[in-house]
Amino acid sequence: MLDAKELMPFFQTLLGGLMTLLGVYFVQRKSDHRERDKLYRDTIQETFELLRKTESLYDNEAIEFYKGIRDSNLDRLKKSEYGFLASEASDKALALIELYFPFMDELVEKFCVIETELISYHTHVIDSFSTLDLEIYDKESERLSECMEEIIFQLKAVLSETMRQKTNF
Repeated sequence: MLDAKELMPFFQTLLGGLMTLLGVYFVQRKSDHRERDKLYRDTIQETFELLRKTESLYDNEAIEFYKGIRDSNLDRLKKSEYGFLASEASDKALALIELYFPFMDELVEKFCVIETELISYHTHVIDSFSTLDLEIYDKESERLSECMEEIIFQLKAVLSETMRQKTNF
């Protein structure tokens, strides 16, 4: 039979290979975890940026509508691109939220209701331009803007908390 001394190099090689495999496994696992956290942070950051852009563009649209009504310039209202751009940005933000954060569906629904109301109101403003009162528009626009700001704030707060919990960031 073989002596333990003769088998020692074999066991050392076997143990070394096993330790290398375990090391590679743990390093890869940690790398995968970091990559997943980075993707998570990047997704949240992109969503934040799109929500900020949406809010800013809807504010610009409200200002554009106010100036158009004040100056009795219907063409200015019809040519405003802010609403279209804001809607496009919000669609992208909501798609990311629905894809990566399905637990936020209730907030997404509220956002969609407010956005639909805002778009409908601006359509109504264009349709009834000749009889529109600037003061009434200003009050309703301010109410809708506040609603939009509040829901965007809530979305951002949930995203921030989610990122903090998931990535310890």
